[in-house]
Amino acid sequence: MRRAYDYRKKGPFPGEAGKGPGCKDNAVKPEKDQVVKIMPRVQNSRYNQRFSQWLNHGMLAECYKEGSLDLYQGDPNENSYLLWEDGTSEVVETDDIDLILNIMSTQGGDDEEDESVQSIIERSKACNRTVAKLHGEDTGLNYIKRLHCLKWWCPTCGTHRSSSGRMIPGEIQKNRRRAIFARMNGGFEICNKRDFEQLIRTLNTITMIQYVFTVPSEHREIFKSKEGLNRLFGSAKRILAKEHPGTGQIAYMHVVGDESIDFHPHVNVHVMIPGNVRVCPPTGEKDLQLNRIKSSWARALRAHGCLEVKDGSVVVHKSFVAQKDSYKKKLHRIKYMSRTIDNSYLDKWKECGDYSMIEFTIKELRGFRYIRYWGELSNSRYQDWYTRILNFQGYQSDEVDKMKERKLRTREERAAGERLVLDWVGYLDIDALKINPNVIVTQLTKDFYKVEYKNQKKGKGYGKQGNS
Repeated sequence: MRRAYDYRKKGPFPGEAGKGPGCKDNAVKPEKDQVVKIMPRVQNSRYNQRFSQWLNHGMLAECYKEGSLDLYQGDPNENSYLLWEDGTSEVVETDDIDLILNIMSTQGGDDEEDESVQSIIERSKACNRTVAKLHGEDTGLNYIKRLHCLKWWCPTCGTHRSSSGRMIPGEIQKNRRRAIFARMNGGFEICNKRDFEQLIRTLNTITMIQYVFTVPSEHREIFKSKEGLNRLFGSAKRILAKEHPGTGQIAYMHVVGDESIDFHPHVNVHVMIPGNVRVCPPTGEKDLQLNRIKSSWARALRAHGCLEVKDGSVVVHKSFVAQKDSYKKKLHRIKYMSRTIDNSYLDKWKECGDYSMIEFTIKELRGFRYIRYWGELSNSRYQDWYTRILNFQGYQSDEVDKMKERKLRTREERAAGERLVLDWVGYLDIDALKINPNVIVTQLTKDFYKVEYKNQKKGKGYGKQGNS
């Protein structure tokens, strides 16, 4: 069993005397078999009865950026965890402050209680009540960002259908697209026309291969767990690392099909290759690479317990969009693959009595990351990949350096005009704060506000906390 360490403490990690979160000169990490638990400290304010989760953000970000820790997103009544990587996934870029806030937008609590599915569903009704308190790195001004629950069954966050049957993306899918486009844009979010034009140039520079790794229906139950899905991710990652070295890859996990509500896990992967590259043989010839991939996938499934799987019986789909094809085709594939479980599936599973899928998707898969970045798009390499793309587009070295020097990565930072530093995450009624006569709340962008206090110096307002 893994040991837990309280990141609020300023003492050393166990077995590392003289080193710890309080030591600025040392990049301290726990031992590799250790879970880092983000422990909450609740403060009851007489002004707004707020509850805050205190984080040693600097040290977490340092370990997180190195790739030595991963993050488990807890719900409001359970702890969130930073977990050691098992080799099957990549961590999220820590410089993208909005992604960190969305992952950390939960309160702490007791994670040992066996919570019912219904209580988890009920908690999503508190969506939009959680906020992140930030301050400007240069000015010390106070900012608040409203956070969403990012649960697929939530009416606001989940994908749903209009009266005409058209799919309408919720906050989860918007957030996923935002993260993917930022990753392909060197870590800078698409905030304006110029950013989008650069994304288009990137899409026009690459050949995109799409793989879909499926599991035979008689063996799917073997993978009906978070660990099982991670094994599928890991196997696909190892196969493509061998077949497509030096490429950027984005992987998406889907647990149901397009029409069926049954458990149907499949790993979708986009392989990004700069230039106009032939990835399929001429018509009429065998695709030897695809045959190798199918054989490797069959061996992987047998290793996971699917003993009856034969090399010729597995289904791995392969398609591609050439460099010369319209960028819209590539954009469509990314948007489609980043979709979530349709929130209408909750009622469909209830109607057919399939409560195992409700339990699995709501309870078992809490904190599961459906999208992973591999190869040259992984955490430690994607900026070098972006440099290669810019060089391929004809930019000179000094132009590339100038483009990468931009410090403001997210739309919130650009709206504020400065880098933002996270103070805490907790509950706050923004509407009540707006009518406070001593507070001036200015909306800068969607769900992002600047908070100023009358007769008060900058940086001395709401949420200016002492050290824990």
